[in-house]
Amino acid sequence: MSNKINLAIERRARRAAERILQIKQAELYSVNCNLSQHTKDLNQEIDQTRAKINNVLDENLRVKTDLSAANQRIRIAERRLHHSLNTIRDGFAVFDRDSKLVFANAAYLSIFDNLEEVREGVSYFQLLKLLAEEGIVDTGKLTRSEWCQKLWERWKSGVLAPIVIRL
Repeated sequence: MSNKINLAIERRARRAAERILQIKQAELYSVNCNLSQHTKDLNQEIDQTRAKINNVLDENLRVKTDLSAANQRIRIAERRLHHSLNTIRDGFAVFDRDSKLVFANAAYLSIFDNLEEVREGVSYFQLLKLLAEEGIVDTGKLTRSEWCQKLWERWKSGVLAPIVIRL
């Protein structure tokens, strides 16, 4: 009887192990299905992200191309403007809001006789001082300092009525 009992115990243990195996296989199948679905979702998300990146890269390329073309047109327009302003016979200069020289045509610059200080960024007041100190202008009865101060005050007032400056 002992063999029969051992055999019965062994069968029960085998059946229990088979049930546990079936349960574990079902769990494994479920986990694999979930993992497969998660992989599909991630692949779809990656594909969408790649598509977005490609769109952004294409748009970036278009923007860079447009910017390059716009910059080229600006450079051409600036060259044309400078050329046009240099053809004006009268002296012509542009200053920014801080009274710094932005541009001056050749006629304007010619009165300074190639002084090093006369360049883009020099202040209007410094130009007045150079005109007076270098003897380029006739200050009349005013001292050089008075003449500079008078023209500087005129400039700052914003009322720029025409005046005659004798060279």
